[in-house]
Amino acid sequence: MVVSDRYHAAQIRYFPPDKKRSEVAMFDDIGCATLWLAKQPWEDDPKTEIWVTDHRTGDWIDARKATYVKGNLTPMEFGLGAQLETAPSGLSFEQAKQHIIQVEKRFDHHGVHLMERLKQQAKRRQGATGQPPTGAVD
Repeated sequence: MVVSDRYHAAQIRYFPPDKKRSEVAMFDDIGCATLWLAKQPWEDDPKTEIWVTDHRTGDWIDARKATYVKGNLTPMEFGLGAQLETAPSGLSFEQAKQHIIQVEKRFDHHGVHLMERLKQQAKRRQGATGQPPTGAVD
């Protein structure tokens, strides 16, 4: 993967059970990395490493030891910047994972409602004219 923002990138080094060497997966955002890792059978393997870049310097830091601050403009819109130093309203890694899950649910939830709204508008248009809808969404 090509990383689009050096200051919010993440990578996961993991050991697939069928291979002798580790592999690295790169991500634009800690949110995508966390969601991807949650689907892997080796998520809790102690050898699995999670790295994230400091949102100010771009240096790689251990994601599990980082503090996450909200309000950053990030490539995948999870809005978290990582740093080693604690911050008054900073999140731990576990809190950041919960934030990521909430953001993901909100985006999915919005998408479901948007799709339903578009379908309803299409039905209304077709009912009024008897023809399939054309043109912009109102």
